[in-house]
Amino acid sequence: MPLFGRVVAIGAALLAAAVGLLSAGGGSRPAPTADLACPPAGTVFTMSMPLAISAQPVFRNRVTIIGNDGLDCHVSSEANGVYWLHAALVNRSVPAELQVAAENLWPLKVGNTARADVQYGGHPWTIRFNVASYERFTARVGSYDAFKIVETAEADGKIIYETTRWWSPALRYTLSYRRDRVLNPNNDQFYEVAAVENHDP
Repeated sequence: MPLFGRVVAIGAALLAAAVGLLSAGGGSRPAPTADLACPPAGTVFTMSMPLAISAQPVFRNRVTIIGNDGLDCHVSSEANGVYWLHAALVNRSVPAELQVAAENLWPLKVGNTARADVQYGGHPWTIRFNVASYERFTARVGSYDAFKIVETAEADGKIIYETTRWWSPALRYTLSYRRDRVLNPNNDQFYEVAAVENHDP
């Protein structure tokens, strides 16, 4: 066989072997999904900011999981009091349309999207959720696989803020949270989990 033919044959054999490994699971995993679940009652998350692991936290907030009711996690926060977190994304007190959009994102899978059109302060708002990726994310508490969820809020056709969450299936909680306010960047919000107590997998 001519040299060129041998090179082509070897290349084809290598390609076939690679495809075989992928199909056998040697380098390919099914796309991950995650069902909604609250952390066990009694779990305590210590939240901190700023995000930089090397920076000394200037704020700490302890969040305790009280229990759950369907799609709602009952939460007690030193900074924000007692409230219900609906579908891991919004407060249960928000308009029904936004609650439904949060529900529709589950089970989490990369590519899932949801949208809500609501009225706030006499203005039309559009809230969009997008499961952008599934990646390894390092927070103060350590490294976890997490779904990156991007939320965009528009009012009167202008983007007001963008919120990025990394939701960890292992913790059943948002590992890291950042809200960038486009029109007022001085009011950006950011925090992440620095420690976890009493959490059973």
